Amino acid sequence: METAEKTQKEKVIDKLREDGSVNNFWAIGHYILRLGAIICSLKKDGWKFHGEFGIGKDRKNYFYKVIKSPEPKQIKLL
Repeated sequence: METAEKTQKEKVIDKLREDGSVNNFWAIGHYILRLGAIICSLKKDGWKFHGEFGIGKDRKNYFYKVIKSPEPKQIKLL
């Protein structure tokens, strides 16, 4: 059975849940070129972020740090 490849949004969500942040250099390395659009979509889904440029060697990189992630959806079983 073949498994479907994850969407770019799903890859970003996995990274956010794993590390608590995501940045432009990571996204480009994973062929995700529209990170800002994905972050905007996640904000509409209830995510909250703090964004900032890196310091020192990473000063050209932009980091999105999770402040709040949405609660997992609950499914009622009958």
